[in-house]
Amino acid sequence: MNPCILNILCLMVCIFSQVRGRVHYGYGRGKEHWGYHGEGNYDPEDWSEEYKSCGGKMQSPINIDTCDTIWDHFDHFSFHHYKQTPVHIENNGHTLKLEVDYRNHPRIKGGGLEGIYDFANLHFHWGSNSSLGSEHSIDGKFYPMEAHLVHYKSEYKDVDTAVLHPDGLAVLSVLFEVTPKDNKFLAPILKSLNKVEKAQTDEDITSSVPLRALLPRNHNKYFRYSGSLTTPTCNEAVIWTVFTTPVHISEEQLEMFRRLRTLNDSIPLTDNFRPLQEVNSRRIYRVERELELKNAIGAKIGYGGQGVDH
Repeated sequence: MNPCILNILCLMVCIFSQVRGRVHYGYGRGKEHWGYHGEGNYDPEDWSEEYKSCGGKMQSPINIDTCDTIWDHFDHFSFHHYKQTPVHIENNGHTLKLEVDYRNHPRIKGGGLEGIYDFANLHFHWGSNSSLGSEHSIDGKFYPMEAHLVHYKSEYKDVDTAVLHPDGLAVLSVLFEVTPKDNKFLAPILKSLNKVEKAQTDEDITSSVPLRALLPRNHNKYFRYSGSLTTPTCNEAVIWTVFTTPVHISEEQLEMFRRLRTLNDSIPLTDNFRPLQEVNSRRIYRVERELELKNAIGAKIGYGGQGVDH
């Protein structure tokens, strides 16, 4: 075969593999004609008509009533390769999604999880104003934004297989609260938002901020329950960890998120959260462990004690 043709074929295979990898790490993709406020054919109250799992008994998000939680004591979380920095950013019309270089997979274990979970993506939910935005609420209180760090169980190999199992995904939920000061760890990411203002746009980025810097200072205090994806196809395959310690963000930084657009360019990408679902008979566990000394030391070196790499 002509060497030039062979080189072109190799290049095409490489590009296809990279694109396939990005699609592969989707989260609740459904058939992409769902939405939140009229930008799709189905709003949240109608999702179950098209996606039967959305009408299940173990759906997310939920309100966490702290009076009804059960105290438990899990082992510490271990965060591996969480020094990785986001290299790709995408506005898919439903959320802002960040991905890393998967050649050296960030992963988590411990924290009551059985097995190892590989990082898939990080995405956000936010409101049109700061009185709402988060998907979960605690004692009826909503936050202006919530980040989801999505992981799939390593033994299932990929997200598409993992969502078929009740322990397939582990999602870390980080709540944000407004403060006058900018969050310096978000700043490098937000610089790229103008490049993905329109839906279905993406961009490779260079960020100096590791994933661990986006976690709360104390990741040993959280709520745990079994639930679902909060977007179609709503598979009941998620072990939820909702951290109790919020991360800060300024009003000006939130406004940058609110400038993004949905698939309908006339509709801003805001209030991209699912309404609360019934808890039903599920148990919600509450875990509070002392902040480890080595994490407290980590806070002094610039990353807020956000996890320890091994």
